[in-house]
This record gives sequence, structure tokens and C-alpha cells, in this order.
Amino acid sequence: MSWTDTAALLYLNALPTTIRGRILNNPDFQKDVGINGLCAPFDDAGRIRLGDLLDTGRKVYATQEEQTVQNLDGGGVQISLKKGHIKIERVGDKIHSDTPPRFEFGLISPDPQTRLKAFRPIPGQLGITGPTSSHWVPILEQRPLSNSEISQVHDAIVRSVPNWTSGIQDKISTHTLTQADLVPPSAEYFTALCGPLPNNMSVDDYIRGPLTDHRQSLIAEDMLEGMSLLLPGCLRADASIVPILARFTDDEVWNAVERLQDYSDPFTLLGLLEIALARRATKQEFDVLAHTLVEKLSNEALTRRDGLDVYDFFPVLVKASLYHLRHIDSMMSQPPYWHWLCAFTQAGLLTRLMDGLKFDPDGMTRWLESATCLSDVLADILALRSEPAWHFGHMTRAHIQAEIIGRLKELEISQEVQGRQLPNRELLNERIEEFMARAIWPFRPGPLEGNIRPMNRKTKRVLTDEDVAALIAKLNDTPGEFPWAGVERLSSIFFLPDELRDNLTESLKTIELPGGTFVERANLLAIAGLIASIHKDQGMAEAMVDRLFQESERELEEENEAQQTFLTLLIASTTFEEDEWSEWLGDKLYRLALIVPQKHLKHLGTLIDELKMLLPISQWRFGQVEALCHIQG
Repeated sequence: MSWTDTAALLYLNALPTTIRGRILNNPDFQKDVGINGLCAPFDDAGRIRLGDLLDTGRKVYATQEEQTVQNLDGGGVQISLKKGHIKIERVGDKIHSDTPPRFEFGLISPDPQTRLKAFRPIPGQLGITGPTSSHWVPILEQRPLSNSEISQVHDAIVRSVPNWTSGIQDKISTHTLTQADLVPPSAEYFTALCGPLPNNMSVDDYIRGPLTDHRQSLIAEDMLEGMSLLLPGCLRADASIVPILARFTDDEVWNAVERLQDYSDPFTLLGLLEIALARRATKQEFDVLAHTLVEKLSNEALTRRDGLDVYDFFPVLVKASLYHLRHIDSMMSQPPYWHWLCAFTQAGLLTRLMDGLKFDPDGMTRWLESATCLSDVLADILALRSEPAWHFGHMTRAHIQAEIIGRLKELEISQEVQGRQLPNRELLNERIEEFMARAIWPFRPGPLEGNIRPMNRKTKRVLTDEDVAALIAKLNDTPGEFPWAGVERLSSIFFLPDELRDNLTESLKTIELPGGTFVERANLLAIAGLIASIHKDQGMAEAMVDRLFQESERELEEENEAQQTFLTLLIASTTFEEDEWSEWLGDKLYRLALIVPQKHLKHLGTLIDELKMLLPISQWRFGQVEALCHIQG
């Protein structure tokens, strides 16, 4: 170990535990230093650089003589060759001849058969998200792996889905499961499961390119496992895996579908229905399955074998997955649609893991929601800047059901184009009428369509003149009863004409806000902010903010009132383009700081700090308000 490594480790040991742990668990740090987080991959040798250990192993193979290397704690580790296998033990420890050989040493063996023997069990245990045979076997047939390549194998093992599921099942069985255990703290896990990081790609380009390529590679590696992992993420009609399965026969696909149809996560069932409808004309079993799945997905409840309704807990699993994965290093730099893709996929896998597990859905919902923190709320709002049409308010039982029903209707239309009828379409249309009667429009947008504002849709939906006139009359005649929340729901789907939005904007100046607390009145203004965000209506946003400040100047005494004002301002800010967003918000926050009681300025400064943690430095434009909070608070 070099003196620079020694100095770095001494420095790390002097840091607070939480900071040291975050550094040690950083993937880039692990690759550079060669240790696997807080624990080395070689527990029987103490913490030791992987490169040091492998280099010494190569010397043993070359010289046929034992070697000694120092671990990170200063102890000696003996490396020797026993019966053709590398053995490791601490110097001074009793040598156990039955200690199983480490597979890493097999991968650097000069003998190709030893290398292949060491590797071959891994893909069978970890599947297609672990180290794959198609990539590594050709290399191992030719030569030993380099240190960097063995680190890649380690990374693939750690990120694999079976590695995570086995760990979570152990924690469930031992009653030691925590909320943080639900989502692996690794971006690499999600790249192996959901596809490569999209970075700045649009959702459409990502689906057509990297996502499709990733799914093709997983299904080519193992069709059954690939389908199992990919189906929960089939969140758009054009993100279906049906085209990827075209090269397989009906019998091959049916054998896989038959093993997957008992899953209870809704998007897996929807994906299976897409497959069944595509093949129903050539194999009767698919037609029968299509009838069963349309009925199951059209029902009010999606019941497991034990009678538990999946819709009672699936939405909170999505939210919990979303909130935990956002805290992974670098994930906030990825677009919100990627977060949704990962969260829904992870929730689908969690739903399967919980199959047969007895629990109280209400109790689990309270448990998971108790972990929500302020940064989660801020991240939800920031996502509106690019994904306003599918947002945090849509993660409810009703919205998930509506998304499923809307997709079913889309399948009915596509079947009609092909000259067929959707099985059980009468039941589906009954459910659509039920949703419409509850003022819930069950047709889009979906979690991967939040970027499509109503004015940008290819087939623009516009409220009728009669609907607009009725809403304006309601606004003018009984403003206190105006259905702001209902209009916000409509605004994700229908383009609200200028006349209606102008009336809404004007009404915000004088409308009677609901009685009760300041927070309740601010919530109504926040709904107006969502409408403005979806339609990029800056005039409405400005009017909402002016009214918010009117209310704040009259009543802003409690800390939670100041926080609600901050959050409502943040919602309004998402109406503006990125190049003016920071400056606009900074100006409004400074105005807020002049209103907030001095005793709450410190809290306002904390809120701004939380916000900055979620933003790139280039968007920090809050120096003026921070200075005021610091000086006065």
C-alpha cells in the first residue's frame, strides 16, 4: 500500500461516521481504491485493496511460491497455492485446508479451464442482471481477467436483482426490514434493471433507442427472466416488449407467459395482455388469457390469491421507491421520467416479493409515508419543470387504476384497427363510465408522458364551448364553490382555452379562498400553480403569487405557514423556463423573506439550503435572500 493510500485512509478515519460511510460507499471511490465499501470482498483477509490481492495472486501463480501482502489495517495476509487453488489467510491464523477457494483467483488463473470453472456458477445464480456468460466467457477462454475486469464482475454481482432480492427476503424473514432496504443504494442496480442512464435524452428518444436496445439484450440473454424484469416498466404503449418477442415462436412465448401470469403487479399484467392480444389469432391459449386479464384489470380491485387488493399498497410502493432512489448519488441529475421508470419497475418487483406475505396495507402505507422528508417534496415539485402532466398528486389508487383503464381503452382501439374486438370490452366500458361519473378522466397521461403538455399533443383535446361557458359561469356566480381541483385534473389532459385561463387568472386577484387555516388557503393557490405550470401560463402564476403574498402579509405567523408559502412559490416557479427560473424564484423568495417573521428566517434559510442540494450549482441564484436570512435570522 502506497503512502498516499495510507494518508487517505487516515484522513477518512478522522471524518464523522456518516461522511466516511458515504465516501466509502461511493462507486467511483470503490473502483479507485479497490475495496467494496466498508467491507472488503475478502472478509478472511481483513480490509484489503483488491488490486494488491490480485497482483499477489498472480505472483503466486507465476512462482508457485507463497507470498505475503499487507491489508489496510496493517496486518499480513498470506497467499499460497494449495491443490491448484489460491488460498488466503491472515498471517498467524490457523490454516483451514477446507476453506473454499475464492472465485476471483480462479479468474486470474493461467489455466482457461480453471477460469471458466470459477465463473460458470455465477450467471446461474445471479441471472441476466449479473455478470453475463455472453460477455465474459469468450474473454475467459482467451486470457485471465485484469484487475479492472474483476472489479467489473464484482460490480455486476452487487448490482444484480437476485443479490438484492435474497437480501431483502432474509430481512423480511428476520423482521429486520427497514424502509431504506426497499431500494438498493446503487445507480448501477437500476442501469442493469431498467437501462442505461438517459442523461439529457428526451423520453421519446430514450424509449426508441437505449431502452429498446437494453430490453432486447436482456431478452436475448434469457427470455423468461428478461420478460419478468421488464414487464413492470412497460409504462407506455410504445414501450411494450411485444416487438422484441417477434422472433420467438408462440410456444416459446407461451411457456414464459404461463409462468408469469400469476404475478399481481398491475403493469406486468398489462404487459402480458399486450403480448396475448398480439398472438391471440395464432394460439388459442393467448386468446383465453386475454379474456382473463381484461376482466382482472377492469375490476375495481386487483386481488391476490389471499384476497388482498394490490391497489391498496402499490401506489405507496412506487412513491417509496421514487423517494429512496432519488437519494442515490447522481440520480437527481437524471430526468424525472427515468425516476418514474425505475420507481414503477422497482414497485412491481416489491409487489411480487410481498406475494403471500401477510400485512396490513394501511399500516404499511403509514410506515412508508413516515419516511418522507422535505427534500422529497422539493424534488417532486422540481420535477414539474419538465414533467408537469404526471406529478406527485397522481400517485393514488384512483390514478393508477385510471392509467390502467386508459391503457386498456387504447388496446381496444388498436384491436378495432386490426378488425378485432377486445375481450370483455363491455366490462371495460362500464368501468370507464364509473370513472367519468367520479370526475376522473381515465385516458392519459401516463408516468412516461408527463412531458407532453395538452397544447403539444398530436391530437389536442379541447374543452367544448359549452364546458368553458359553464366553468366561467360557475367561477363568476359561485366562486367559493369553484372546482379548482377538478380543473387541475382536467388540465393534464385538456387544453384550457385562453378565455378560461384569463378568467381564472383574473379571479385569483379577488376570489374568496376557503375558510380555515392559512395552509388550506395556500393549498388552493398551489392548485392554481399546477394549472399554470401545465399550461406554461406565466400570467396565471404571477397572479397566484400576488394573491399568495396578500394572504401572507395578513397572516404569516407559524413556521409551517412560511414553509407552505415557500412550497407554493416553488410550484409557481415551474411555469418558467430554466434560463429565467432561478432569477424569478430568487426574487420572489427575497420578497418572502421581507414578510416572514424574524424568528422564522432561519427556517427559510434551511429550506433554501435543502433546495440547493437538489440543484446544479449553475442554478443557485439565491444569494440575496440567503444573506437576508443569515443577517436577520
